[in-house]
Amino acid sequence: MLFERVGGALAYLFFRVGASPNAVTLMGGVAGIAGATRLGTATDGVHLAAAAALLLLAYSLDCADGQLARATQRASPQGAWLDLTVDSVVIAFLSTSLSYALHAGGISSPWSFLLAGAFGASRVSSLFTSGRVKGAGEGGIELAGLRAVSRTAYIAMIETPFVYVLLCASRLEGDLFTAIIAAVTTLTAIKTAISARAHFSSSRDRAD
Repeated sequence: MLFERVGGALAYLFFRVGASPNAVTLMGGVAGIAGATRLGTATDGVHLAAAAALLLLAYSLDCADGQLARATQRASPQGAWLDLTVDSVVIAFLSTSLSYALHAGGISSPWSFLLAGAFGASRVSSLFTSGRVKGAGEGGIELAGLRAVSRTAYIAMIETPFVYVLLCASRLEGDLFTAIIAAVTTLTAIKTAISARAHFSSSRDRAD
């Protein structure tokens, strides 16, 4: 509802200045890495505001590159690969940032590494699972009524921009920050498992 529209506006701007979709993808990666670094080393609200702005800009650019590619008929397997690779790199830097922040907040090294690593693994797994499902031309699981509303709320809680806001808002609150990372990791892993199960079940049905 928000970032796809922001991405559309940015795509139009980049079209006007002649930027390529791959250049937009790389700009998003630079913004994401900078935002992740700022999040990990933040010591006050100004730093966190900068981290949030950079991370949300990165997500907006991630929404813009695909729209620009489709609008200019420049979509390609190479562009799709670059987009997925840059997203993975940003997640890797964010996971490292979280590990540093957790350790600085008093969490012992083994636990900070494990929790941040689990966060990164869940997000990368979700990214690749979503790519696999979209590549197969499949939509989401069809639900109705309260179950559909619940599913929408569930997915919204682990959408990338909302996660960025949660992490930045809780960064200086040690216990809350740790709890949010653990919750996002768990919810993302569950969502990934459900999506993968539905995808491979439907694949077997088509094969039969």
